[in-house]
Amino acid sequence: MSKKFWTSLVVSIFAVAILGGGIYTLCNYDDIKDKIQGGNGSHKPVNPDIPTDPEFPLTFVVKFLGYEKTEVQTIAIGDYAKEPAIPPQKEGYVFKGWMISDTIIKVSDIIINQNITFVPCFIKTFKITYSVGDVTKTFTQEEGFLKYGLVEYIIPNGFVFDYWLCNGQKVESLQDITVVRDIRLEAVLTQIHEVSFYDRGTLFIKDVRHGELVEIKEPNAPGYKFIGWANSDDIIVDLVNYPIVRDEFLTAKFEEVEMEKLEFTLTDEQIQTIKQNGWNPAFGGVALEVIDFYYCAKLKTIYFYLRGVDRATRPVYNECGVQVEKDEDISPEYIIEQISIENNPLIYMHGFKSAKKLNNEYFESNKESQYEFENRRFSLENIYIELASSFKDGKRTYFYYMLAINEDGSILKINQKDDESYIYDDKSITDSDFCSILLEKFKV
Repeated sequence: MSKKFWTSLVVSIFAVAILGGGIYTLCNYDDIKDKIQGGNGSHKPVNPDIPTDPEFPLTFVVKFLGYEKTEVQTIAIGDYAKEPAIPPQKEGYVFKGWMISDTIIKVSDIIINQNITFVPCFIKTFKITYSVGDVTKTFTQEEGFLKYGLVEYIIPNGFVFDYWLCNGQKVESLQDITVVRDIRLEAVLTQIHEVSFYDRGTLFIKDVRHGELVEIKEPNAPGYKFIGWANSDDIIVDLVNYPIVRDEFLTAKFEEVEMEKLEFTLTDEQIQTIKQNGWNPAFGGVALEVIDFYYCAKLKTIYFYLRGVDRATRPVYNECGVQVEKDEDISPEYIIEQISIENNPLIYMHGFKSAKKLNNEYFESNKESQYEFENRRFSLENIYIELASSFKDGKRTYFYYMLAINEDGSILKINQKDDESYIYDDKSITDSDFCSILLEKFKV
């Protein structure tokens, strides 16, 4: 073979080697790029958003601003950045998310195919401070209507809520407040005082706002003239000019006036009319036995006492009165006329509960004894006691009023005073025992 042949052969082999190597190199790069793109060697990109330029870098830099030191992450092409575990902070603002080009996005939705910088989105917040009584709380919120549902509070005992002050200005409702700056809310409260009216064994309590006046119907009692309400210092007060600024215990004060017993003869029809109009409805089923009449010239009033017994033969009483304009009106006809008027003008009505008789043992051994109340003497058979008791912390407290019947049939009530409740450590004491203990105080 000639030298020329061998030279051509060598050149040909070298050319084929170069061409084959180039083809192999090209195929190998595609495999690598395909794998970078998440492919399976088919050379078909799984994610078309990733550039196919062989010169495209394989990693990118992702920055998160808003920290004292910018957080930097190096992310492989086609991968996702990780949102920082702790969001950035800015005093007076709340973090709302990450932005790219002024648009809030979700970091986990962004496929990394270039260098990216995430900017924090902050929204201005305002401090809401609210005070109710001695309790003050705070929360923050963004600009807009007040989130009044976050204003949680409890009105302290002894007070009532009046209205809110918003930065010193009265507002009708928290729903009307728009937040554009820091706000201070203050609940305006008014203290409530308990005013107790004590009238011959009956206690009536009213809640009154501090500084306000209290009104109550003037009490009446047969044979007595009401002179006013006395406070705890035993000073008669004028309720019209007596603003309530503390808890009060007021006692009805009376002066006794002379009464003349009247002897009226009533027809059955008149008795029925008086019973229907003057008999306490709560005493239904109680037999009416006696009606006594008395006249008080000083008060120009006729009082009549309705007396009866219940099914257990215990006495029940009711007391009423009508105003008299002239002497000739002192008659049963005038009384019938007055109490028959619709909304009849009875000036006094009071019903006793059925009173308890004493236990038999005490009654039998003391039936000859005399008992003195308010300088008057009574036999045991004309004395009745109504008891109320409570038991707490191993101690029983008794409250009572007593009822005594005068010889003329009129009634004397010996009422419990506020300083005459009795406390016993022995919880086994009975009501009858207490009646015995109580009466020994008045035994002559």
